[in-house]
Amino acid sequence: MRGIHDVHERVLPVPGAEAGPLTDGLSGDADPLRPRHDAALEDSRDRAERACTGTVARPARWSRYVRTLRRLIG
Repeated sequence: MRGIHDVHERVLPVPGAEAGPLTDGLSGDADPLRPRHDAALEDSRDRAERACTGTVARPARWSRYVRTLRRLIG
């Protein structure tokens, strides 16, 4: 494994949810693609906020670099 490997995980209890807690995990290597990893983490936080509150107060915005990486890599 190259670089630094990190893992982000949150478990949020959702009141009244029959399916149980909201679990969201993400992992990645520290490299030139790191901004794409960070953008994915911010997107997962937005999804968690939407699941808990029904809305996102300040949605994350992708940088031009991240948009380009997503077009090239997928």
